[in-house]
Amino acid sequence: MASKYVGLFVLFQLLALNVVSQISAFPTPTASVDDKTVYNRQLTEERPLQEQIAEADSVKAAVQSAESKRPSASKDGESDQDLDDFTVLKSLAEGQKSKEDH
Repeated sequence: MASKYVGLFVLFQLLALNVVSQISAFPTPTASVDDKTVYNRQLTEERPLQEQIAEADSVKAAVQSAESKRPSASKDGESDQDLDDFTVLKSLAEGQKSKEDH
């Protein structure tokens, strides 16, 4: 009887080990040739300082515009949520008034 449970336990452990070994926790993305070319250019090419500053400014502007879009969207969502809550409360109040009147 005990050997049956030991056999099942070993079988289960082998199955679990097989499944876990096939899972890759950190998949590596496949880089295209263009990505490698740009990366190598950035490493090997000396660019003028003004060009580097302009690139940094464009990246900074893109990040700031992305950040400015997020809060406005959440504020609109909150306004809609508040309006929905108000509508529900209003309908409940009207229901209570109609119950009191009857």
